[in-house]
Amino acid sequence: MEVNDDLLNNDRRSQQRFVEWAFDKINEEMKKIKALEDEFGTAEYLVPSEKKKAPVHLTKKEKIETVHKIDKLRAEGYSYKIASNLCDIAPSTYTKWKRKLT
Repeated sequence: MEVNDDLLNNDRRSQQRFVEWAFDKINEEMKKIKALEDEFGTAEYLVPSEKKKAPVHLTKKEKIETVHKIDKLRAEGYSYKIASNLCDIAPSTYTKWKRKLT
């Protein structure tokens, strides 16, 4: 049985081109992620929601606890904006509460 060397070499070159393409795409994505982390402190994306209003139903103790939760998230590497959104308050509310309550 005769093996067609041209066909075999073409298949190998095709596989090699695919691996090089995939490597380049992964490098591009890693650069984008790094740029996001440098700019925003994280590459995580939160879906924008309606404008958050300061919760008026929270007690002073609950507000302080919320500020501490956000501070903990910030210590883990989240930006204050993302940490505030994760705790369901506006970033401006966080800074206001932090200034007044701690």
